[in-house]
Amino acid sequence: MTTRFDVGQPDASLLPNALVANSMQRVATNVLMKNPLAIQYGEAAGPICFLDELCGFLKRQNGVVYNREEICLSSGNSAALHIIASRLVSNSKSKDILCVVPTYFLACPIFKDVGATVVQIPRDGYLDYIRKELECQIDPPAFIYVIPTCNNPCGDNMENLQELISLAETFNTKIIADEPYNMLGYGHIQPPLYELSGRSPHVISLGSFSKIMAPGLRLGWVQGCAETLECVYLQSGSIVSGGGSNPISGMIAAELMQSRGMDFHLCHVRSQLKTRMELLERKLNEEHFEFKYKVTGGYFAWVDFKVDTSTDEFIASCRDHNIAVTAGRRFWPNLPVCTFGRVSISNTPVDQVNTGAKALVRILKKYYVIYK
Repeated sequence: MTTRFDVGQPDASLLPNALVANSMQRVATNVLMKNPLAIQYGEAAGPICFLDELCGFLKRQNGVVYNREEICLSSGNSAALHIIASRLVSNSKSKDILCVVPTYFLACPIFKDVGATVVQIPRDGYLDYIRKELECQIDPPAFIYVIPTCNNPCGDNMENLQELISLAETFNTKIIADEPYNMLGYGHIQPPLYELSGRSPHVISLGSFSKIMAPGLRLGWVQGCAETLECVYLQSGSIVSGGGSNPISGMIAAELMQSRGMDFHLCHVRSQLKTRMELLERKLNEEHFEFKYKVTGGYFAWVDFKVDTSTDEFIASCRDHNIAVTAGRRFWPNLPVCTFGRVSISNTPVDQVNTGAKALVRILKKYYVIYK
């Protein structure tokens, strides 16, 4: 059996099939059978029951009170990112976006689809790089893209976020904060960047149920001030034409939040992920491997393998030992050589983390003799 350290999705033990099935039954009985218009086109911002329950759920998780007008239902972060990026790029003189790398590699095709030019900003010292880009450009970039909390692929919380927000406000550009993992903090649950910004009109936060509940619901939310949401999301062609995204999934999620099933499951997921990540770090540290950044939560760690992880030899070695990891260059496209790789623990139960970490160490010790 291959240890899938490369997969950024939950394994079967983290999917709440019974909870979702029960909620679906209650929605069918209490909503669909009683309201003949329940399966009509949805409200643009999402069902009222979803927005209200999400506000309550977010307050329980991080203690922050939100207004319904600051949240819109989405069909997941990728779909929301596509809509918002398209709106911002089409309404901007500049087609540049500033993207802090390493970053989520599947965001780049979305940016390409909307006609954006990606300007890569190295993670270490990113504020200085962004400041220089902003100062030298005639027009501000369409937006800045970051994954500030429980980062993909690094696993940490980015630092100096207040300074980043100040730069966006000074140079009149937007920040899209892609935050599907911030509810999966192993300790403190950091509020979204929108909240950290003082609810600035320059910041848009994207949240998702894909990582904390079930990817198949295709459900998430967008947070921002009401004026910003109207401009960058609610007035998009797909929302104006088709109404709100996934209203039925929104009703199911609302029931899960109302019953506290969502809260219960989220505690289970956090505990499982923390146990797996701590085991992975311990096993790698024993053999002088280290995480580049302190993992604060989520699925991923950015590990220095001390070899070029994109070479055919390394990939073949992993395959021969039934290990799959993701080469670091996928997250930093223009980097000629990258010794880092992303290791995910979301699809690997504890026993597989243990055996997989040992196998990964054997690969590196066999092919690259650089250890004490």
